[in-house]
Amino acid sequence: MNHNTFLNHFDHFHYLSFNKEGNILWKIMWVSSIWFIWKHINKLVFNQAKVDAEEILTLAQVQSWTWMKDKVKSINFSYFDWIQCHIL
Repeated sequence: MNHNTFLNHFDHFHYLSFNKEGNILWKIMWVSSIWFIWKHINKLVFNQAKVDAEEILTLAQVQSWTWMKDKVKSINFSYFDWIQCHIL
């Protein structure tokens, strides 16, 4: 699989799950992760910030869970469960 562009990489995320809901969850995690990496890079470049991987992870976790709760009504796990059991 060719992952040399954001769109190609994003498109391949729908192959990771077997159902529509799972695909939505994977794509939400991808978008959230890329979004906060992008924002952090901007802080590094324009505000001379320091690299903070923990900040990126925490913000991506919060945003992913928020978007998931909004987009997939069948999700019934808490934020605490989400951060304990998932990478993002």
